[in-house]
Amino acid sequence: NNNVMRDATFIEAGVHNGGICDIYPDFYTFTPEGQWRVTVEFDASQGDLDIVLWDKRNDTPVVGEDGNPVGSFGTGNIETLTGEGRSFIQIYGYNAASAAYTLRLEDL
Repeated sequence: NNNVMRDATFIEAGVHNGGICDIYPDFYTFTPEGQWRVTVEFDASQGDLDIVLWDKRNDTPVVGEDGNPVGSFGTGNIETLTGEGRSFIQIYGYNAASAAYTLRLEDL
């Protein structure tokens, strides 16, 4: 159960399947050597999902220099986020939406 940050599922580079089936998000953590890219693919007609980079210390989304959460918040079938080093991400349903997804973690 990875619905809270402290229970984040550890993943390595590759493809992972998941799903948002209730109001709770999914958390993942990974420890690449350098830069990484996360891609979440889903059927937006089933439910719109978004991803954010998560701040473990404060248990909130990471906020960028513009004051907004760092993440991907599109309305299509794919959300993509890039970063560097050990990280936590949260995948959640926009307006409590539910959908199955495929998560791909790539080392860049």
